[in-house]
Amino acid sequence: MRKVLLYVLGGLAGIAGLIYVTDYLSVVVGVPARERFATIRVEQLYAVPNRWNEVDWSRGDAVMERCVNSLLPHFGSRPCWYVRRDTMHVNKL
Repeated sequence: MRKVLLYVLGGLAGIAGLIYVTDYLSVVVGVPARERFATIRVEQLYAVPNRWNEVDWSRGDAVMERCVNSLLPHFGSRPCWYVRRDTMHVNKL
């Protein structure tokens, strides 16, 4: 039973590693042909706690965020599909 579990976990780790390496190489090599990076406008929202244990919300200036066109994050950038879905960034102070 333990041996089967080790094979399954090893197989899952191998598949996850293969997916990550394939995604990374698709960004580096550029296959399929597409823009590697994009820039998306992201709104800033600040959550500031006050002395009555409540939260004051304040809207900040929008920023342009660089994202990578891939399934997973690479080069310190979030994937564009995730940034497009989450265009409001909440900063907790």
